[in-house]
Amino acid sequence: MKESMSARWLAMVLLGAASLPQGNNAVAEERKVTASIAVKQEYTDNLTYSTVDPVSDWITTVSPKLEVVNNSERLQTSLKAVLDGATYWDNKELNDVDQDFSGSLRYGFTPRTSVFSSAGYRRDSRSDRDFNDTGLVFDAVERERYNLALGGNYSFSELTALQLQYSHAKDDYHGNRYSDNQSHGVSGTLSRNLSEYWENAVGRLSLGATRYDSDTSQTDYYTSTIGVEKSLTETIGFYVDGGMGYTESTYDTFEPVYFNFFGTSFLVGYRPIEAQENGIGFTGRAGLTYRDE
Repeated sequence: MKESMSARWLAMVLLGAASLPQGNNAVAEERKVTASIAVKQEYTDNLTYSTVDPVSDWITTVSPKLEVVNNSERLQTSLKAVLDGATYWDNKELNDVDQDFSGSLRYGFTPRTSVFSSAGYRRDSRSDRDFNDTGLVFDAVERERYNLALGGNYSFSELTALQLQYSHAKDDYHGNRYSDNQSHGVSGTLSRNLSEYWENAVGRLSLGATRYDSDTSQTDYYTSTIGVEKSLTETIGFYVDGGMGYTESTYDTFEPVYFNFFGTSFLVGYRPIEAQENGIGFTGRAGLTYRDE
């Protein structure tokens, strides 16, 4: 059932791509199919990141990949499939094949107006799957991750443009140890070419709102940032964004229940309640960019 859902999501990305008008300039079309395979050998002295009884092992990962690209003057589409087959030399019960499928579509209706979409499905089970990004370590539990994005761009002039986007993400865990979660987000970015004042620089103002839902909590996150992106050379640049973020959370918890007896309180148990918290703080990001053919 879940895999059929992911197939529908990917189909939505490319649905109708063949029927969209693609212009008459056949010379500008590009169709490319790329197949590759990678082999990686790893050794870890602490497979489960445990401080009590670390386990070492060798891991061999074979990763075949297929990528299909179809670009024309107005339409760009891509589809990618990757399989990561991991073989553990000692802990063979952890052997598994992770799957990663993704697709994207971008279509230009006019020189000023374009729309884009992307979707993805990933099934993985490695305990260190998110370690490099978040520092978190999971049990070797299977997880299915879905993501979808829809949006559009409109240029008011050669200097000013607006981008609107909706995004959705969902994590389903097989088992009861971790809570399933999902998010819905909308964002808008107004950009302005600043070359009149600062060569090869683009300023931008962004507003966003995202709701995160799990089995036991709900969080609303609102952001407002202002920033700039600048090209230092034809290939190298940087970006900086900063602003404020506001968080409003509702979650399930327990509060103690006391019984008063002649002026003395005795703890008799706990009762479930719904708690709320909110906060405001600084948010920002910065980085380097590299562009090449």
